[in-house]
Amino acid sequence: MKRAIPALAVAVLLVAARAVHAQEGDRALNIGPNRTGLSIGDSREWTGIRLNYRDSRLRRANGINATIWRPYDGGHGDINGLALGVPLVGGRNVRGIQVGLGVEATRELSGIGVAAFGLGAGERVSGIMIGGLGAGTGGDMRGIVVG
Repeated sequence: MKRAIPALAVAVLLVAARAVHAQEGDRALNIGPNRTGLSIGDSREWTGIRLNYRDSRLRRANGINATIWRPYDGGHGDINGLALGVPLVGGRNVRGIQVGLGVEATRELSGIGVAAFGLGAGERVSGIMIGGLGAGTGGDMRGIVVG
C-alpha cells in the first residue's frame, strides 16, 4: 500500500503536467485542455476563466474575462460573456455583461454594460448601457443608453 501512494502521486502529476502548459505562444499559465479552464496571463484564445493584467494580442475570450487595464494598441480581441475591468476593460467586439470603471470596444459593445466613468465603442453600442459620466459611439446606438 505504501508503494501505491507514490505511484498514484506520480500519475496525478503527469496528468496535471499535460493540462498545465503554455499553448501556441501564449504568455500565460493555462490550466485545462484545449484552451478551456483557467488561464492566468496573456492567452490568445480561451474559454472559461481568463485573468490578465493587460491584453497585448487577444483573439477571443469566452466566459469570464477579467483585466486590470485596457488593451495595448492592437491587443483588442473579441470577448463574449462577462468582461470585468478593475478598473478598465476593453476589446474589439465585447458582447455580454461588461462591468468596470471604464469600458471600451474598438468596434461593437453589446449586452449590458455598467461603467462608473464611461463606456463607448468605435462603431456600435446596443443593449442596456450605463456610463456614469458618459456613453458614446462613433456609429449606431440601439437600446437604452444612459450617460
